[in-house]
This record gives sequence, C-alpha cells and structure tokens, in this order.
Amino acid sequence: MGRAELLTRAAGAAAAATPLALRPAPQPYGTIAPWTTEQVRRILAEELGPQLARGGLVVETTAQPALAADAQAAATEATTRLDHGDGPPEIAAIVWDHRTGYVDALLGGRDWQASQFDRVFQGCRQPGSTWKPLIYAAALEDNSITQGTPLRDAPIAEYDPQTHVHWRPRAGRTYRGVVLASDALAASLNAPTVDVLGRVGVPAVIDLARRLGIDTDVDDVGPMALGASCVKPIELTRAFAVLARGGWAVPIRLITRITRDGEVLLDAAAAQDPHLAPTRRLDLLAAAAGQSPAGQLGLPDHSPIVDARTAFLIDDLLTGPVTRGTARDARRLGRPAAGKTGTTNDNTDAWFVGFTGRVTASVWLGHDDPRTLLGPDDDGAGAALPVWMTLVRRAEGERPPQPVPGPPPEGLVQTRIDRETGFLAARGGVDLWFKPGTEPTQTAEGPRGEGADLGRASRSF
Repeated sequence: MGRAELLTRAAGAAAAATPLALRPAPQPYGTIAPWTTEQVRRILAEELGPQLARGGLVVETTAQPALAADAQAAATEATTRLDHGDGPPEIAAIVWDHRTGYVDALLGGRDWQASQFDRVFQGCRQPGSTWKPLIYAAALEDNSITQGTPLRDAPIAEYDPQTHVHWRPRAGRTYRGVVLASDALAASLNAPTVDVLGRVGVPAVIDLARRLGIDTDVDDVGPMALGASCVKPIELTRAFAVLARGGWAVPIRLITRITRDGEVLLDAAAAQDPHLAPTRRLDLLAAAAGQSPAGQLGLPDHSPIVDARTAFLIDDLLTGPVTRGTARDARRLGRPAAGKTGTTNDNTDAWFVGFTGRVTASVWLGHDDPRTLLGPDDDGAGAALPVWMTLVRRAEGERPPQPVPGPPPEGLVQTRIDRETGFLAARGGVDLWFKPGTEPTQTAEGPRGEGADLGRASRSF
C-alpha cells in the first residue's frame, strides 16, 4: 500500500510495527438459539421488507441462550432414548412467559442443521387428550357443566352424521359408571368427554378454539372431542397461555427492541422484564397505567377472551392431572403446576402442555411420518412430560413458586361435593368451585336416599 502511495511512509511504518492479532471466527448462523433466530429473521423479512437489506440493525430478542442450549440437550437425549430402531422421533417445544409474552425458548426439531422445518409453527398434529380442556372450558363457559357435574363413563358407540360411520372411543379396560367432571379430566377419561361435547355442542367448542387462537380448521366431527383434528403446537400452547393468564390474550413476543444507528425502530419490551434498565421500566409502567392486561402487553385494549371465572375454573381442573391424574410425575417439579397429557392412537403423538404461575410450555414428540409410531410406553406421560419438566425446571430456576391457579375472581363459591353423586357432601367429599346458582342444593344423604339411588344406578351402565 505504501508503494501504491495509499499510505504515507509514517502510516506504513506504524502499521508494519503493529503485531498481528488473531480473532476468533464468528460463530456461524444457527449456532445460538437457532430456532428463535430463524423465526426472528422471518419476522424481520416480512415486516421490514427492503429495509432489512440496508443492514445496520441491532435486534434484541427474548431468547435465553443457556435455556436454548439446555432445551436442545434435553431434546437430543429424549429423542435418542425414544429411538426403538425406526430412527429418532422429532420434537417441538416452546417455553413461553405468559405474563410478558416473551418466548424464552423455542425448539422446532431435534437438529436445526439437519432440517429447518419448524414444527412449533409449521407442524400440524393430532393433539389427543390435550384437546379435552377446550371441550370442558367451552362447557363451563356456557354452564353446560360445572366442576361437579356427574358424567357418564360407560362404553359408547357414536354415529357421526358427518362421516357416516360409527366410532367407539378407546377408554381403557374399566368404566366407573358416573364420574364427576373434575375427576374425569384428571384421569383423562374419554367417554365423559364425549358426554361433555354432547352437552355443549361442537359449534361452541370451535368458537372458543378460534377465540383462543386456534387458526387451523377444526373438523366438525364427533372424534374431535378426543383430539382427532390436527393443530399446530404454537396454537395449542397459546390457548393454554390465555387460560393461564386468566382469559387475557398473550402476544407471541420474540423481539423486544430494534435499533439502527442509535434510533429505536421498535420497542416491544414488557415492564415485567427483569433485565430492563430502571428508567426504561418506569417509562413502560407509566405508558401501561390504566390499560387492561391485554393493553399492557401492547395488544388492542379489549375485554378478555375468556371470562375470568371460566378461566379460573378450567385452570383449577387442570391441576387435577398433576396432583392425582395422568401427569402425577409433574409433582416432582416442586412447584404448583397445571396441564394435560395427550397421546394419539397407537402412540403416534405424545404431548404435554401445561403451565406454572409464570410460564406456559408444551412438548410434542412423534415422527414426521405418522405411519411410524413411538414405542408402546411412549405416551404423553412417559415421553413428553419428562422433557417438559426439564425445560420448566430450568426456566423457573430459583424463582419462588406461585400458586396455580391464583386467587379466585369475584363471582365464584366453593362447595364440598360428594364424589359418588355430585350432591352436597354430608361427610368427606371434595371441594369444588361453582358460579353462584350452579352449585347443587341437595345433600347426598337426603330424603328417600336419592343420592344412594343415583350411586347404585351409576354402576349399572
């Protein structure tokens, strides 16, 4: 450069005297939190268009790299363990702070380098029993059932006029005759869920699903009660997140701020973000003052998607699978949680979707080709739940536990119910929540032994 007179003699001498410094090569794209990174890239390309090509953007995301690395390690371990000779299954997982909308971790598959197909946002699979909470929530919303409604648990064969076939839902080897709604969801009983769908009707369930963010077409058929219509993991997780947040909408937030040359192009941070500078947090708190929970997260300032009482009732029911039902292993998490296992026919798909007081998370496992099945023991509880627990335990860290559900909203009463009859319990029983006027008024050991008669009838189905 000196001979070409591009440098002065002094500048050339100074450059020659400067020792060479080795710099580490930049990490290639897709190394750190690749699924979040790619989803952010797609959002930027769609939202900014030609501006993206100018470069110079500084994009701050919600990704937690350490949690993303832990999620990938858990996915690799689980899918390797579940490889029974047909190749490892795929996985989709998301950890989502339903208070802020921040997506803490995203896992669209077991190996981003092998395939960038994001099964959280793009895959559509049958949800199995993880769909049941939507059936129960729709019925609770329009008062078709209460937490203490006795439901029929007996062999059934339903004729579906849409498909012109008879179908018999699989329901295990034993039946209870009559079971309370709270116990039926905890044990994931199929026949009572069909009973609930018959009471509330398919249109009401589809309407609620749409409001909760299920955009995929839902089949208007009877087997829909048991999760026969496919959904995307992000849709089902969003539905649970709305319920976990008391019925309020939750944004899918992957980006918190975008700047270029010091100019703020986007600020989507939430005031609850613990990493914000104090002055920035105060500004966000001031801007959100007086707004609804939706408005506080930058969404249209509208009413809740689901009434607070309905959200509390279904959240309370969803603690049942964890405390005494199909997801009992989740008690080892060491903090209150709620959620639902899901397994489709022949263990084609395994799910667990659930939440703590702060995060909603979901895990799906299965093969991209649904003709390849998981192992005989690889159901929602055995395959998906352990991964969910690993992710949630890591995401929550040392944060103090929060109650699930939280405090009940106004307009609910708690009553002790007899499990055999659904009447008021004379002794023993279970404490359940009701909207005023929907709770039973008759005692199980009432005049003429009505409660005992119903109990005996329940065992005759």
